[in-house]
Amino acid sequence: MRILFTLLITFTLTTFSLAQEYDTFISGDFSAFLRGEDDTDSKNSFFQFRPGIGKQLNPSWAVGATLNLTHSQTVFDGISTQVGSRRFQWGFGVWARRSLNPDNQFVVFLEPTVFFGSSRLSNLQSNGDWEADENAQTQAGVGSSLGLFYHVSPRFRLLTRLGGLSVERFFENGPINASTSLNLNFGIRSVSFGAEYLW
Repeated sequence: MRILFTLLITFTLTTFSLAQEYDTFISGDFSAFLRGEDDTDSKNSFFQFRPGIGKQLNPSWAVGATLNLTHSQTVFDGISTQVGSRRFQWGFGVWARRSLNPDNQFVVFLEPTVFFGSSRLSNLQSNGDWEADENAQTQAGVGSSLGLFYHVSPRFRLLTRLGGLSVERFFENGPINASTSLNLNFGIRSVSFGAEYLW
């Protein structure tokens, strides 16, 4: 994990130093939802915020780095008590964005990403208190998302990400308890909205 983090930082700093003559931009996008299901008496909430910084290499390519902060919670109303879980996750990723039609005002893009992060789970106890799980889960992976942005002005654009494909490796209590998952992320949690400002 330490080697992966070092490679991510080195890649980001090298890319930014080689592209000083082009526009730098700051970005931020979020997704959130709150949903209740009557048939299971459950309430689900999800919030994600991703601030970042990027560099426009040319009209077709941009690179950047993003911080990912996620909070999710599920609570079930039982006959006599509530049960539930709550997860907080943070992560860091670097990405390269390929704009498929850069000359248009509406631009479709693909965004391959390398990322890592950590999450911690809390469980709702019978007395109503949340108790944190002592074991944090670490993850690393690669993925690619599909998105669209709209040029409001030469310096400001709105964007949305629609989901994508990712392969993740999860570690709990070291590499012995590791698992891998392949995720096709197209759904309400994978849609995010944001903006970018170039200077």
